Amino acid sequence: FFLDYLAAGKLDPDVAAEIVGGVQRACAANECALLGGETAEMPGLYAPEHFDLAGTIVGIVDAAAVPDSSRVVPGDAIVGLPAVGLHTNGYSLARALIGEAEWNQRLPDDADGTTYLDALLAEHPSYERDVRAIQGVADVKAMAHITGGGLLDNVARTLPQDCKGVFEQARWQVPPIMAELVSRGDLNHEERYRTLNMGIGFTLVVPLAAAEKARNAVAGAAIVGWIENRKPDEPAVVIHPLRTATR
Repeated sequence: FFLDYLAAGKLDPDVAAEIVGGVQRACAANECALLGGETAEMPGLYAPEHFDLAGTIVGIVDAAAVPDSSRVVPGDAIVGLPAVGLHTNGYSLARALIGEAEWNQRLPDDADGTTYLDALLAEHPSYERDVRAIQGVADVKAMAHITGGGLLDNVARTLPQDCKGVFEQARWQVPPIMAELVSRGDLNHEERYRTLNMGIGFTLVVPLAAAEKARNAVAGAAIVGWIENRKPDEPAVVIHPLRTATR
C-alpha cells in the first residue's frame, strides 16, 4: 500500500486533485492500494505556488523470494533496464547547466525532436512488471535501482566483497539529455556515472546461462556487463565507456 503527503504554501483544490489523481493512477497501474495521506498548508515555509510531495510504500515478500546477493559469483551476467530520463538524480546539475530560456529548444542529436523540457520532465517508469518478468525466466541473485550515486554506488551495494561488476558502455544507449549534460558540465568518468544513471535505471544479476532469456523477457533490456573476481584494492564497479563489447 501507499501513503502520500502533500504540503504547499497555499493549497489549491484543483492542483491538489491533479497531483493526488496522478498518484492514484500510478498506484492502480502497479496494483498498489492508496490508503490515504496527509496535506499541510504552510505559507511560512513554501511560496504560494510551490508544493512538496512525498510518500511511502509498504509491501510484503516471502523471505525465500528475497534476492540473496551472497550467491553472486564471477561469470554471472548483469542485465540492465533502460532509463528514459534523469529519474531521481541530476536535476541540480541540469538546472545549473540548462537555463529556462532553452527549455523549449530541441535537444541536439535527438531524432525525435525532444525539447530540453520534455527530456527533463520524462516520467520515471515503474520497473515492477519488468522485474517480475525477468524473475519468471531467470534466477535473480541481486538487483539495484539506479538512484543517487549512479551505477558506481548502487550496484556496489548489491555485490559480495569478493566480486566486482564490470560494465561496457557500448552495450547500451545513453539518452541525449545525459550526453548533453556530460558535455556541458565537462563531467569526468566518475562524476558522470555517480551523478547520472547514464541510461540504465535498474540492474539485475542473473546466471550467465539465463542471461539471454532475461534480456528477451523485457523490451529494451540489455546484457550490460558481468561479474568478475575482485581484489582487495579494486573498486566494486568498473565501467569501460569506450571499449568495444566483445563478450
